[in-house]
Amino acid sequence: MPNEDAGVRGVKLALADHHKGRRPAAQRAFEAIRQRCRVHWMRHALAHVPAKRRAAWATMLKMIFAQKSKAAAKARSKVVAAALRDRQARLGTPMDASRDDIRA
Repeated sequence: MPNEDAGVRGVKLALADHHKGRRPAAQRAFEAIRQRCRVHWMRHALAHVPAKRRAAWATMLKMIFAQKSKAAAKARSKVVAAALRDRQARLGTPMDASRDDIRA
C-alpha cells in the first residue's frame, strides 16, 4: 500500500485544498475521511466579500465550523449561504459547491 510505504499509518482525516486530483487521491491512498482546509476555504469565500464587510461575514462563516456535527454544519451552511446570497451572489455558488467538504 502506498501509505505504508511512506511510513504513514492510521490516517483518519485528510485535509486538502480544493484541488480536483488531490482530494480523491488522498482518500484512496489513506482510506480516510476528507475535509477541505478551513483556512483556505475561508480565504476563498472572503475573496468574494467587500473588504469593509469581511469581519462581519467571517463571523457568520465561522458559525458553520462551530457546529458539532457534519449534518449541523451542512444545515448551517445552507442558512448562511441563503442569508449572504442576497448581498453577495458570487459567494453562494462556491458555498453550495463545497458544502460536502467543509466538515468531516
